[in-house]
Amino acid sequence: MTNVTIKADVLSLNPGTLKIRLADKDYDYSGNFTIILDKPREHKTSYFGFGAPEKAKFVILNNVLKQTTFPLADATIWEKKKNYVVLESAGKEWIHSGGYTIQNSP
Repeated sequence: MTNVTIKADVLSLNPGTLKIRLADKDYDYSGNFTIILDKPREHKTSYFGFGAPEKAKFVILNNVLKQTTFPLADATIWEKKKNYVVLESAGKEWIHSGGYTIQNSP
């Protein structure tokens, strides 16, 4: 199955692996995924509160919601690794395991 959207409880997540609970049954998934939280979690600033999270004009997520590219404007990036990013944009939190591009120029 590709490009499936479901509403489930997230039990654990790591880049490329996801464990969810759906209808009282646990499922393990490995591969790319995108989780959208309607209410962003509270994130802490860097060590001892110094610094600020990275900001981006656009973060373009690859292969989200049946679209090849999915741009998110004015993003606050909380975590980023190769093929994994956690960000806030448009009042939602996005956790994406897959390709992405950060753009800071118009």
